[in-house]
Amino acid sequence: MSIGKFSQFNLSNFKSEVLGKGLARVNRFEVIIPRPKLLNQRTAQEGFNGGIIGGERIGTSTIPPQTISLLCEQSAFPLFNINVKPYRIYGTPYQRPVTADYGGDGLPMTFHVDREMKVKRFFEDWGRFIINRDTFNVAFQEQYVVDMEIYQLDEFNRRSYGIRILEAFPRSLNQMELNNAAVSQTHRLVVLFSYRKWQYIEESGVKQLKNPTVANPRVRVDAVGESVMTTTETDIGTTTFFG
Repeated sequence: MSIGKFSQFNLSNFKSEVLGKGLARVNRFEVIIPRPKLLNQRTAQEGFNGGIIGGERIGTSTIPPQTISLLCEQSAFPLFNINVKPYRIYGTPYQRPVTADYGGDGLPMTFHVDREMKVKRFFEDWGRFIINRDTFNVAFQEQYVVDMEIYQLDEFNRRSYGIRILEAFPRSLNQMELNNAAVSQTHRLVVLFSYRKWQYIEESGVKQLKNPTVANPRVRVDAVGESVMTTTETDIGTTTFFG
């Protein structure tokens, strides 16, 4: 069976435009999660009704944002959905747009858990501040939300696509099972974030970050659980990918 000219033309285009330029890989990404304002303070804070939050000192986790990014095993680019409703005057009904949805039901991220459980403490401290577990008072929004960033990286660790998750906060943490029989298994922490909306980095009014150069990278490779994390330190920061 011979391939027609049209098929040959498409195959040639596919080789040059797709295979030649490469495809985006799932394991090439970077996540940036800043610390919320109140977790940056190291002293006991007054609660919303004059008491120490939860009867404890908040901001006890000292894990830096760079380490949190390094421990992120799995993330996602959030959904975009146009909500429609049926419309009809005469004839066959059709769909018309009504609203747009940038949030969905939340954005899950999975983290490796370090030996000292600092990443778990970080998100627990964050959540404990949002709602006082003794009084159930809710903090002011600007104190507990952050703008997170997620980037797609190419094979040279350059940022090819990026979005900013606006006004994000952790909504839930998964239950972490303990098992005597799981000798070599390591913990994973799944954090579900709620947020207001997302936008492209180029649309945010913030200058697009310069793509990192890896001409002379300093690479550190760490074995964590069943994955291998590679951190490339460049002239503008740190890039993490799994593979």
